[in-house]
Amino acid sequence: MCFIYVLAGWEDSAADGRVLRDAISRPNGLKIPRGNYYLVDSGYSKREGFLSPYRGVRSWTMIGALEASSRGENLCSKIDVWKKTYACITDMLARSGIGLNMTTQMIVVSDEVFKSYVKIDHFAKTLRFKSFLYYLTWTEIFGKDRVTREHAEDIYMH
Repeated sequence: MCFIYVLAGWEDSAADGRVLRDAISRPNGLKIPRGNYYLVDSGYSKREGFLSPYRGVRSWTMIGALEASSRGENLCSKIDVWKKTYACITDMLARSGIGLNMTTQMIVVSDEVFKSYVKIDHFAKTLRFKSFLYYLTWTEIFGKDRVTREHAEDIYMH
């Protein structure tokens, strides 16, 4: 489905985000029905009613995962929770003694190692014994935007 909204009076060089803000702010402007979302390109800022893909992610990947997992939920907040969960799992997996069972999609860790990690990241407490069915999709969506310690170098002062 394709939707086109025309707002006359703007120059060609006007940023899409500015035009969208103007269209939403007008009394008889663009309205987004509650519970619906428009898919926009990554040039738009995050805002309620509009979903923009993460850099380097195909839009259909995110939409398919969202449609499969949420019915009537706020999709922007769902994406935020997914991103936070993915970040926590990624940090956990970078540590010794913590793994991910790819069959069950569950964290594998001893009680002692887990208790030690939860002291560092309290959010991790909610992740034990849960299956992360969308972990591989999250890796495709969020993985490229994640900073890792890989290839990091120390700064040497002389």
